[in-house]
Amino acid sequence: MLHRLETLAVQAANGTYSTLARENIEAERAQLLDEIDRIGQATDFNSISMFDSEDPPVPIMPPQIKDDITLQIGHSVDETLDMRRYYVSSKALLLDRTDFTTVDKANASTDIIRDAVQAISQIRSSFGSVQSHLEHTHNNLSVTEENMTAAESKIRDTDMADEFTTYTKENIMFQRARPCPPRPTQYLREFWICFRIRVKIWTNIKIKPYVKKKNADKNIM
Repeated sequence: MLHRLETLAVQAANGTYSTLARENIEAERAQLLDEIDRIGQATDFNSISMFDSEDPPVPIMPPQIKDDITLQIGHSVDETLDMRRYYVSSKALLLDRTDFTTVDKANASTDIIRDAVQAISQIRSSFGSVQSHLEHTHNNLSVTEENMTAAESKIRDTDMADEFTTYTKENIMFQRARPCPPRPTQYLREFWICFRIRVKIWTNIKIKPYVKKKNADKNIM
């Protein structure tokens, strides 16, 4: 819009324009100034105005600083960032002093518009530096969060490995302390051993009297 105002000022400084043409240029100038005032009033974030369209203190030196908006960019009290808030309006930029009705007034208005362009450039530079600062802070916090997440994951994995090792050790000790149940083949082997012992005992009992009796008969004869 300021560049359009500068173009209109150069056109109005041309002596070939008629009175009607100058009135049309002047009407467009008024509309552009109204839009600048509207932007200064309507631009906000979370209902906080980014600019001040009120009358700035005198003398006016665009860009005029009103106050700062403090941004908390960390967890401590000292981690803050101050963003300057400026007066932005046709009066704060001295654009209300422009006039395109005559050649001389149009020529004088050109310098005022160029000063306003320079003032807006400084305001944009101020907001741009704050935005760049916030982006770097955001990237730094993202890296910090990533590192903390990785560290926490590593700690959790280490604890899991320790717990699993402890569980395995205790399980082995429990299995060693627990008596192993006999196998079926062991039962069968023990049965046959007992059976053979019983048979042997029974055989000895039955055979020995018979042998003694037979030997006695031989002696008689």
